[in-house]
Amino acid sequence: MPLFCAIDWASQTHYSVLQDPNGLVLYKGSFAHSNEGINTWLKTVQEKSKGQPVALIFEATKHGLFDVLLDCEWLELIPIHPLKTKMLQQLDGESRGKSDPRDTQLLCDYLRSKYHQLRGHYLEHNLTYRLLHERIDQEASLIRQSTRSKNRLHALLRRICPEWDAFVADIDHLVYRQLLLRYAPWDHPPVAQLTRFLSSHNVRGKHAIEQVVLRVRTAQPLSGDPRFQQLLLDQVRSEVRLLDATLAELSKVSDAIHADFCSLPQAQIYLSLPGVGKKLGPRLADFFGSSPQERFGCKEQALCFAGQSPVTKQSGTSRSVHKRNSCNRQARYLCFLWARSCGHLDETTWIRAYLGALKQRGDRIPSRYRKLGSKLLAILYRCLCSNRTYDETLFLKNRFLPHPVA
Repeated sequence: MPLFCAIDWASQTHYSVLQDPNGLVLYKGSFAHSNEGINTWLKTVQEKSKGQPVALIFEATKHGLFDVLLDCEWLELIPIHPLKTKMLQQLDGESRGKSDPRDTQLLCDYLRSKYHQLRGHYLEHNLTYRLLHERIDQEASLIRQSTRSKNRLHALLRRICPEWDAFVADIDHLVYRQLLLRYAPWDHPPVAQLTRFLSSHNVRGKHAIEQVVLRVRTAQPLSGDPRFQQLLLDQVRSEVRLLDATLAELSKVSDAIHADFCSLPQAQIYLSLPGVGKKLGPRLADFFGSSPQERFGCKEQALCFAGQSPVTKQSGTSRSVHKRNSCNRQARYLCFLWARSCGHLDETTWIRAYLGALKQRGDRIPSRYRKLGSKLLAILYRCLCSNRTYDETLFLKNRFLPHPVA
């Protein structure tokens, strides 16, 4: 790589250094986080490089500058963990406190000395997969927001009317949100009116209707002050409206995720595996990316990154095996959910046989599902690398059951 560049970015102003392989500084300075500032900096670096490629190191954090850098083909982007800058500061004797120019110089020197080890870091350049990743993050944010709204509804209803707190458990259904918006705990509407209201919102079943009617008509507010009761009720209804908007947006984002996933060229490979549907499929596609072989050199790397490969420590005669803590926690949870969903499918006879053999050998439930998730992830990796759908007959020829303990 002819030239090396480093960025220490912040919220308003970023600092950059450009060096040649001998460490000679060709450019250093700051630029503003704006369209004009970023374009001016890119033009300056491109002029200094004279058409040569540039390796750029930066901290892999959520930042708007990253999307702009992906569009520059003459830049080789090398992300690192933000803690690496702090470690370099500790190793540098001259560094005292936070200094953007000094941190940028340390990052650039680190890139020049460790370029061949760092260049293997994977970045997703495919626009469809990047959109899928952003929508999955958006869905997770909306789910967290809806959970916070439900928790606040629990707290408010316990203050105004404990009997109505049970409605929050089924608040995802529109009828219960409309019920909280239309009636108050002290209204006690007639049975016929409540029955018509529930029937118009597709509530079926005599027992279900009777339960709701009984809970609404027997409700007793805790406070005796009407003004305080009305204040709490206004807070409840504000939270319900916010939750209603959040759930509507969540439904739109989920549909967009499913549409983006179906447009992927390898979508049928994901859907061919047992237990993979419209929820697990997009998240598995986000984990592997557009080029699984480039992101993971072998299946062992994918298993270690997802936390499915245990860590073995051995010293002399002592030996211990424990789970891998340094991994992608979301991917590990995803593999566990995948294994749990496959364990309840009727068509996966070999999975039930595999789990039964692990149980007979003495493995506990978390260990059994981790091993099944490891096997499923390895199968998916091989299918993606060979670009063919899952064939159970081919897998059964090569499958193996765990050996019994002697």
